[in-house]
Amino acid sequence: MPAYRIDRYILSGHDPILCEDLETWIAWMETPHRLVQDTQLIDAAHSRVRVCTAFVGVDVNFGDGAPILFETVIFGGPCDWQLYRYCTWEKAEQGHPQLWNAVGSVI
Repeated sequence: MPAYRIDRYILSGHDPILCEDLETWIAWMETPHRLVQDTQLIDAAHSRVRVCTAFVGVDVNFGDGAPILFETVIFGGPCDWQLYRYCTWEKAEQGHPQLWNAVGSVI
């Protein structure tokens, strides 16, 4: 049976770099540098909604193609827990406002 490996990454600026050292990775992931954008909204039903886009630090594509290292999660409202993933900081940064524009108005 093949061994599976989950690659860990940190960012240098907005560029992901492979991080072999677990302690370094853990320390880096505890910093605020992993947050791409975080937006608080009010949806059409007047409910509070949060749209959060962040660097996740592991390849959730599990080595099957380009690493997927960023994700946006919607918290609250009818889209609660919807998840969107991206390969680059730039794509995540572009995807974030597209989602909150579809969900509601910024507080």
